[in-house]
Amino acid sequence: MQRITDVYPAIADRVWIVENSGVYSSLLDSVPNAPLICTHGQFKLAALQLMDMLVDSNVTLVYAGDIDPEGVAMADRLLARYPYGAKLWRMDVSSYHQSLSDNHMEAERLAKLLNVTNEALLPVVREMKEEGKAGYQEGLLSLLAEDLHQGLVGK
Repeated sequence: MQRITDVYPAIADRVWIVENSGVYSSLLDSVPNAPLICTHGQFKLAALQLMDMLVDSNVTLVYAGDIDPEGVAMADRLLARYPYGAKLWRMDVSSYHQSLSDNHMEAERLAKLLNVTNEALLPVVREMKEEGKAGYQEGLLSLLAEDLHQGLVGK
């Protein structure tokens, strides 16, 4: 990354970001030409540098993560780092309910939600505290693929 000076997607004016490699692979199977990044979990330096360069090139970052404390915290950090260059993708209350698992979260995991400050995430944070369960991207795969397809139509 140190020698790269400019990056931009081959098509479209946005790049979609997921954190789960299985979701990434499935999305690329459905929409092979999608400008899509997989972070493989928490953001690492190389991913942050890539996203910095994309935002510097006026590319919008569109982020989807698991709707659990860790995924929501990642979304919160991304929105704080790029307040005008990033937006959420299927990380709302409706998507949470569609992706809901039977995985009950312990109090220590739910406590991580106290640090989330972005207004766009607070409704889903409240719902997660009430339900006490995690939502996972795998439950949204068909919707995510359709969003990607629709986002690339005409580009």
